[in-house]
Amino acid sequence: MSGPDLSVRLLGRLDWTEGLPGRSMPAGPDPGAGGLIVAGFTPPARPHLRLSSSAAGVVGVLTGPGTDGRAVVRFLPSGAEPIRTPEPVLAAVGRTDGVWVLTADSLDVVGSAGTIEATERIGADRLVGTLSASDAAWALEPDAASFVTGKVVHDRFAAPRWHPSGAAASGDSLVGLDLDQPDRLIALDPDGSRHEGPATFRTEPLERLLAYDGPVALLNVLTRLRRAGHTAGDALEIAGCGSSEEGVYVAVRAAGEAWLITSLAAPEPLVLAPGEHVLAAVGGRALVSSRTAARWITTGDRPETVGEPIPLNADSYASEVEPHAWQMPSGFAVQASSPSDILLSASGPTGVVALSVAWPLR
Repeated sequence: MSGPDLSVRLLGRLDWTEGLPGRSMPAGPDPGAGGLIVAGFTPPARPHLRLSSSAAGVVGVLTGPGTDGRAVVRFLPSGAEPIRTPEPVLAAVGRTDGVWVLTADSLDVVGSAGTIEATERIGADRLVGTLSASDAAWALEPDAASFVTGKVVHDRFAAPRWHPSGAAASGDSLVGLDLDQPDRLIALDPDGSRHEGPATFRTEPLERLLAYDGPVALLNVLTRLRRAGHTAGDALEIAGCGSSEEGVYVAVRAAGEAWLITSLAAPEPLVLAPGEHVLAAVGGRALVSSRTAARWITTGDRPETVGEPIPLNADSYASEVEPHAWQMPSGFAVQASSPSDILLSASGPTGVVALSVAWPLR
């Protein structure tokens, strides 16, 4: 068995420091709270990164327990560059000279030193980086889209009625399915012009459009990924990712099999029970967990459980699991810069990492 055609590399690492605490906090509903209760143990949450991509590179906003929404990270060829912003950040996108920062009532250009170099009052709720122009972005409102360039020079246009799967960057344009005719694709160009044509893909329930490149769309529901418009059955599920002294890794399910892909070795088969995901991978072993128990297993052609399973509760998790565990953020854990380049992040005992997973088109 050769495994799926995937490779993983480290974009950057940010270590926990006194000013960047990595402590975890209890997660899940408060006792007695209403709503849907899922059986099993909910592990405490660590701070995590919300990633974005643009022609200027990958950027992350640190959010979660113990954070104040003002820590932004640029992932440069030289490594991770933290930027401390003056105000809490809703979203950020890279520029060659810093970052675009969306706050509650404005869009700012923030330099690498953390100073605001330009600002404009824009009531947007989403920021999308362009993939051709290095210093441009789209600021999206429910009924409008502003194309911003330079020092926040912007043109505001009425937004198309996007399908619930949303819109993604394609070059410097925005593309998405039409709400009223989901078999039609709409492109909004930087000058406000629109182009429509037959859609090259169809969405399944709850899928979100992550990336679009010509005929190929990358869609996701949480950690499940599917490519459409290129080849049938092109799908995988991210079952965990993280880092160790031996490099970075991603675990996936594809075509009914599970695999561990590392940055330093060939893919290795994994045996994962339904609902299990990978929390750590080191020295030919992987720490896998469901919502009720964790266990160490060996990787390779003859996988087996090492030691006794660990029933999960607050004490056992803190002493036996958390010191090794790398967590992916909940919700929008997966991003992409193209249908063949997946962006992931994970928070672990020593810090937070951003990873790029190459998934070549066949």
